[in-house]
Amino acid sequence: MENTSNEAKALKKRETAYYRQRQKNHVFAALTAFFADEAMRGNITKKELANRLGRDPSQITRWLSAPSNFELDTLSDILLAMGAEMDHEIVRFSDRHEAEDVYQAKETATDCVLRELRACINEQVTSGVPKGASGTDKPPLYLIVSVNNVRR
Repeated sequence: MENTSNEAKALKKRETAYYRQRQKNHVFAALTAFFADEAMRGNITKKELANRLGRDPSQITRWLSAPSNFELDTLSDILLAMGAEMDHEIVRFSDRHEAEDVYQAKETATDCVLRELRACINEQVTSGVPKGASGTDKPPLYLIVSVNNVRR
């Protein structure tokens, strides 16, 4: 029998809770960013997604509103209903750049969605948006995003 005195220390509850939530946040951010992109392209709505999944639209709103503990089967079903699947990659902590890991740990799902939204708005504004209704050179105002009341 092997000597078990050199076994690795057990993970701390606080550490496992942190990484569980972090994983939920990463999956949520990827799912909501993909849904937002598909919705912006006119490929899907929450109502259509609910119909495809045979679910109540309020369930879709709950899933897309905050990180939750839904099963991998549910995630797979949601992505399949949108005609997609998730690619997976496992990365050792030692292989990550320290700065990248710190940034990812601090970025919330809301931050990710807002970053993507800002990028889309900037792209629209700088890509020759049609002139405003008044015929001026100013583009029409499409959207104002306020992040003052966003929960983090």
